[in-house]
Amino acid sequence: MIDYLATIISYSADILSFLIFIRIIIYSWLRMRFNNFIDRIILDFTDPILDRIKNFMPSTGMIDFSPMIAILGLSLISELAMRIAMNY
Repeated sequence: MIDYLATIISYSADILSFLIFIRIIIYSWLRMRFNNFIDRIILDFTDPILDRIKNFMPSTGMIDFSPMIAILGLSLISELAMRIAMNY
């Protein structure tokens, strides 16, 4: 039971990391806005995570480090969950 839960947590963290990475590419590098269903999904899933990180970080000017910190944190959560799953 715990291994299934850990696997779900790991996959969820990986999917969120992927969505944050897609958000970086589309909105920061390409400066594109689609205003469709996929756009809403990406923003609805990534905004709560990135906004909480931005609240705790000091202002760094033009560079936003919150996606990098979010991906790092989600990677740590995913790795920890998989290690727990392998021990059971």
